[in-house]
Amino acid sequence: MKLRGFSLVELLVVLAIASTLVALVGPASYRSIERARIQTELVAIQRWYDRMGYNAFIRGESVRVEWKSPQTIVAISGNELVGEKNTQFVTAGYQGYVVFTPAGIPSRAQISLVDQSGRGFDLTLAGSLSLRSAY
Repeated sequence: MKLRGFSLVELLVVLAIASTLVALVGPASYRSIERARIQTELVAIQRWYDRMGYNAFIRGESVRVEWKSPQTIVAISGNELVGEKNTQFVTAGYQGYVVFTPAGIPSRAQISLVDQSGRGFDLTLAGSLSLRSAY
């Protein structure tokens, strides 16, 4: 009488093939997840800067945006804290600050950011009246 089923050797071969595939695909999928997280944070930072420009326009006074720490951006109008943003994956790649005029126009056309691996990104800053910043 012949028994139907898989032998131990066949199961071990299948497990070896599956683990090899996971070892090859795993790091690539992890890198793509990290890239997606960084891209999401870059978009959030750009929108935050746009919002601070819009805030300056609505207030009719300048708003100064600067990085207080590698992970914290603050916006100050006069002596009042207007906004604060914490980041996880990117930090400032430039020295100084950005000032939005009462018209919502930034003092810099773009800012540089750096991720944890040292890769740089440039974000273009728009004035408060651009189509991109309409909420």
